[in-house]
Amino acid sequence: MKCLIIAAGKGSRLSKKGDAKPLVPLLGLSLIERVIVTAKKSGLSDFYVVTGYNGKNVGHYLKKLALRRGVKITTITNEEWKKENGVSVLKANELLNENFILLMGDHIFNGDILKRLKSEQVREGEVILAVDYNTNGNHWVDIDDVTKVYVDEGKIVDIGKHIARYNAYDTGIFLCSQAVFQAIKTSIVNNGKSSLSGGIKLLAEKGKVKAFDIKNNFWIDVDDEKAFQKAEKVLLERLKKSSDGPISRYCNRPLSAKITRYLIKTRITPNQISFFSFLLSLVAALSFFVGSYSYLALGAVLAQLSSIIDGCDGEVARLKDLKTDFGGWFDAVLDRYADAFLLFGLTWYVYSLSGTLSTLFIGFLAIIGTFMNSYTADKYDGLMKKKIGHIGGYFRIGRDVRIAIIFLGCLINQPFITLLVIASLMNIENVRRVLVLYRNGNDIGLVKMKIEEIIKKSSVPEDPLHSKNTLEWLLRLKPDADEALKIAALGHDIERAIEERKVRREDFSSFDDFKKAHALNSARIMAEIMKECTISKELADDVFSLVAHHETGGDERANVLKEADTLSYFDVNLPLYYARHSIEETKRRCLWGYKKLSANLKEVVAKMNYSDKKLASLLHVWILNSEEIIR
Repeated sequence: MKCLIIAAGKGSRLSKKGDAKPLVPLLGLSLIERVIVTAKKSGLSDFYVVTGYNGKNVGHYLKKLALRRGVKITTITNEEWKKENGVSVLKANELLNENFILLMGDHIFNGDILKRLKSEQVREGEVILAVDYNTNGNHWVDIDDVTKVYVDEGKIVDIGKHIARYNAYDTGIFLCSQAVFQAIKTSIVNNGKSSLSGGIKLLAEKGKVKAFDIKNNFWIDVDDEKAFQKAEKVLLERLKKSSDGPISRYCNRPLSAKITRYLIKTRITPNQISFFSFLLSLVAALSFFVGSYSYLALGAVLAQLSSIIDGCDGEVARLKDLKTDFGGWFDAVLDRYADAFLLFGLTWYVYSLSGTLSTLFIGFLAIIGTFMNSYTADKYDGLMKKKIGHIGGYFRIGRDVRIAIIFLGCLINQPFITLLVIASLMNIENVRRVLVLYRNGNDIGLVKMKIEEIIKKSSVPEDPLHSKNTLEWLLRLKPDADEALKIAALGHDIERAIEERKVRREDFSSFDDFKKAHALNSARIMAEIMKECTISKELADDVFSLVAHHETGGDERANVLKEADTLSYFDVNLPLYYARHSIEETKRRCLWGYKKLSANLKEVVAKMNYSDKKLASLLHVWILNSEEIIR
């Protein structure tokens, strides 16, 4: 899919940062490079960039960028760059004869938005706009400058910076059909407005602009100095990792981020930073070998400094998109050598003072505990990230804590106690990790975590809650439900969460056929997950059959899953479904599900309460009319 990027404006409000706005550096990358890098990570590689002010320099920069990043960049010159941004879009009219992604050259955003958006189906004559419904909690937005939209039943009905009624923000991220070009032309002729928003407004009046929820993902329009500072702040905050230990999170990371701000302005590479950090550890270890307190203290300071610098390599790599598998491996190898030298040097220091063999034994325990701590980290971190996702942190004792203990212990001249604490703490932590992995890492547990991880990314907002709620209804209907039923309840709709694989309603002539295909597709995906987690064939086949028949039922167990799924739809899905669809579509979907229930469970639905009184009233009428028809 092709990607059009508008980067023609002068950007006078950022003129202090650079003469050409697209080339303004933001933490190591220009604005335009950061946009292109994000889009490339999302699977795009064919870019059309509209330049205007200082176009010659921008075009020259883009040619070099295309070679450096391995992408195709076609530069389009807009000599009328002083006009509104719709004119820049029109300059690409003859070059884009298919659906395409449209981005702003000064909007920084989370790549997950684009990954999901480009998998959407845009029909002829339509445009899809990514919108941010977080109008109360988004502190990165300039409320006076942001373009606002009003969304009703999943479609945008109004757009503009000064509209009175709105419930979302325009993020400047579009999936367009050719209709956008004609809409802008019509807006210019009929209304005298050459902005992109003017064209979108005309399409919205015809019901041709669909809203795409970005689900609280980050985005920001870097349009002035204040927004630039906000963008810097959020990008630096995102350097924190869920695997950061307490010392790294609260002490090292704030300091390393300050150092990184300077390093990204240089040509120093992440691998060079890793090697420099290793050299600091090596000098620290040599200081321990000298054998006096002053050198012990010096070694402690250098060890802690190396730990801080050790965070800079990854930060520079992430900010400048220089991450490589080799870089991560190289850093890990150097860290292991650094740990060995530091602990061996500390052991030698204590041994030279005491001369006891017990010191060597404790040093050995510290070194082997440290190595095993690093060895177990991979599996432990993988498990914890699956449990918590990519948000927040979890309890972890690792290298940051180990180096901090060396730093503090040696500064107060207690090297033996330092060794003893490290030996004890590292081995206790390793045992704890083994127990955590034993309790949580069984095959069935992994299946459930994988299901949760996938469904959490669904573009259907109620899917994560529906998955868990279906399991709750299942256990109410059948308290002794077996493991296969529980897994099937959690994953029965999993295909909806995988944009590139889910089935589409418009591809089927009837709703029943669509639902059967949906169930079978989910069953196949569940089979792949269970195979990956080495689930027994008997259990995997059982889950496959249950999920494949969860819409239609069949035997007793498939029927109870079907009913749990239907009850959950009325319990948690319906209000959100009603908010996105028309009354007629909601009625059709409700009656389709209601008819699948047994008489006693229909009564359960009839007694459900909804905060939306209009919806509750409509459902009551639909149910009554349905029962009258049956009679």
